[in-house]
Amino acid sequence: MCSTPLHQEAQTDVSSPAWDPNSSTPFHEQDQDQTDAPLMSTSRGHWLEPLAGIRVKLIELAAPNNILEFEAIVGDDAKVRDGMRKRLIPLDNLRPLLPTQSDDLVTPKVGETRGTVLKVRAYSSDTCSVRIPGKKLRKNQKDPVLPTKTLVQIFPPFRR
Repeated sequence: MCSTPLHQEAQTDVSSPAWDPNSSTPFHEQDQDQTDAPLMSTSRGHWLEPLAGIRVKLIELAAPNNILEFEAIVGDDAKVRDGMRKRLIPLDNLRPLLPTQSDDLVTPKVGETRGTVLKVRAYSSDTCSVRIPGKKLRKNQKDPVLPTKTLVQIFPPFRR
């Protein structure tokens, strides 16, 4: 007989909306503020997963003035670079760094342009006009305007 207790299956209520992959995530007004906006998960995984390899800027709740660089998701933690050292920090303790001014480099957190390096052309707390750096607009074209809360600042990509 083994002295280690065996794993007991927990009783779950599959009729709960939390088990429904089509169930919406509740939205709260305080989520609009960058220090209160959690790193949201989707039914297909965490929004940061597809951004591995993009140098996303994150802030830790315990030290909001310290900007971290996202590297990968490891379980329920994010592997980040904090200066010269690497750390694992629970995803719940991290927030995306939203754009704060024109010329910030950003990428959308969602949508078909997620992972694309963009530069903020015109900033407001509600929306940002963005453009791919170095790309010129054609006649009658306008810069896309995206909600500020859907963007996250990034470090410049490494040169190859």
